[in-house]
Amino acid sequence: MAAQLREILLRTRRHLLLARPGEQPSRLAGEGLDFRELREYTLDDDIRHLNWKSMARIRKPLVNRYNESRQISVGLVYLNSGSLAIGAPVSKKDLAVELLTALSYAAARSGERVSTWFLGADECAYYPPGRRQGDLAERNHALATALEAKGEPADSEQLLRELGPRLRRRSVLFLLGDFMKPLDLSALASRHEIHALILRDRLDEELPGGSFLLEDTGSLRRKEAVIDPAAREHYRRLVREQDAALFEHFRRHGIGWEKFGTSQEPIARLAQYLRRP
Repeated sequence: MAAQLREILLRTRRHLLLARPGEQPSRLAGEGLDFRELREYTLDDDIRHLNWKSMARIRKPLVNRYNESRQISVGLVYLNSGSLAIGAPVSKKDLAVELLTALSYAAARSGERVSTWFLGADECAYYPPGRRQGDLAERNHALATALEAKGEPADSEQLLRELGPRLRRRSVLFLLGDFMKPLDLSALASRHEIHALILRDRLDEELPGGSFLLEDTGSLRRKEAVIDPAAREHYRRLVREQDAALFEHFRRHGIGWEKFGTSQEPIARLAQYLRRP
């Protein structure tokens, strides 16, 4: 496990933690508190601090400088379920472990307070805010690795019940799961900034044809089934319709989202997502 953790942290530093401060991931960086002065813009500055009014007046790019930075609270929510065991060449659970570890390290490295939840329909574990980057990443990596992918995912009411009382101020929440079942995030989105990291394998969206012994990842019941072309098309249509409704829900409530496939490099994709305006 130690070798795997080191490899994840190396890729996190390479993709997420760049040397120039102006290039830190925008969704993991706090904002300035007290305005101090204007000064001329340099390539190392965050373009969000440009003072547009002054630029229009004197025709030179100027940035606002502040006395200190306000920290943000980051919440990492691992939505466990039996369906996370699916995937090749790695499982969706493996993707979740990498992303959770990378986010823990990057957020703590930026000086933010990081809380973690591990949620399933029949389980809940909460770890209060911390800032020590190595400890947080190692702890979350160990917990997520040891967690068995089983059961049904948490529902909307459980999310509100577990997260609501502990989030006393506006936070940035990252929800990691496959989102194969509907989840209403409107109540959380009205108070917090939410990002859904959707973990998918090709089998989630495209069934193979033939005869199979199928197992329900929630109930663990098994049965034989024949998947013919009509069944494959019906399943494909259901997934497309469900995803269309999910993405419309995200759009309507201002929720950011990104898909991560089991055949993709997750941390580089995470870095691209975090740097989007």
